[in-house]
Amino acid sequence: RYIDAYSYNRDLIFQAERTEVVEPGKYTLSFYGRASDGGEGSFGYVQVVSEGNEPVLYLKEIPGLGNMIEVDNLPHGWVKLTIDDIIVPEGATVKYGVSTDKMFTGKYCNVEYFSVTDFELTPKE
Repeated sequence: RYIDAYSYNRDLIFQAERTEVVEPGKYTLSFYGRASDGGEGSFGYVQVVSEGNEPVLYLKEIPGLGNMIEVDNLPHGWVKLTIDDIIVPEGATVKYGVSTDKMFTGKYCNVEYFSVTDFELTPKE
């Protein structure tokens, strides 16, 4: 439920994911995240994989707000993040998680740390 990663040199390459088979439809992924002050390149993501098609990737960057600020009544730089309108076709697999890998996200990561928790994939009505 909780992932925390740290790199003193700000050269963190990390990826963790969960795979689920869900009913076809529209979904939302919500999670809480935080990253070091000014840090960029850490992402929550959803990847929809269906046979015969290229995987579809949805990214949400974790803002680098640091540890000392309060946003939306959440202390220490935590923010609630969502990825909306995830379309899952019949027979597709859904992978979701966190990545700082430029080869996956397309953006170099310079965070000293990031944390994520409480991932929730829910169908959208």
